[in-house]
Amino acid sequence: MGVDATVDWARGYVVADGVGVADRHAPSPAVARGTSRRGAEDQARKKLAAVIPTIALATGGTVGAKGAAAVANAVTLSAEPETDGAWKVTLGVPLEALR
Repeated sequence: MGVDATVDWARGYVVADGVGVADRHAPSPAVARGTSRRGAEDQARKKLAAVIPTIALATGGTVGAKGAAAVANAVTLSAEPETDGAWKVTLGVPLEALR
């Protein structure tokens, strides 16, 4: 799993994608969607947590540990269910939350 979080200056967010794989043992795709969505969100949060502390501040230094609370409050920018019960989710942390 590579670090795929990026700063989207136009939207004003640090964004990351996550993909949650459907549980093949679930009785139906509808049942599998709950856990796969959480898995997708967790994957995106891990990517955000890896990148946000390294973002440079205008005053010098980096965001550092202050970004942890921002990752916990990441917002869902898009969420797309797949036909097999999997999810693709894009989470974002507003740049303003990192000040």
